Amino acid sequence: MIPFPDLSRLFTADLQEQAFPAYDLRLPAAVLVMPSWIGSLSLLTMLLVSSTLEARMRASLRRTKGELQKRSATDALTDLPNRMMFEGALADAVRHADETGRRVMEFHESRFADSRSPVHLAAGA
Repeated sequence: MIPFPDLSRLFTADLQEQAFPAYDLRLPAAVLVMPSWIGSLSLLTMLLVSSTLEARMRASLRRTKGELQKRSATDALTDLPNRMMFEGALADAVRHADETGRRVMEFHESRFADSRSPVHLAAGA
């Protein structure tokens, strides 16, 4: 009969004594920190992009608001101040005149269409 080798020694032996080298399965600290570093960098990048987009949107809204205010205060055809802008300027002039002791002259033209000269009509005004 052939004797079987004693295999129990191979399984119970200390790792240092085995024929196979021992492997350390622990990860280095740099590898463990990398996911949090990448996550932080990604978050900062998204914050930068979103704040840049928000700044552009706010600038666009400011421009649009200025254009709308100008359009609401001027005549679309002639680009001259309309009644709303005139009344605001008149109120400012009266307030300034009260503060400085000056006077403001106001006149009303009841027949404005009749006062236009034929030259203006020929020019299309």
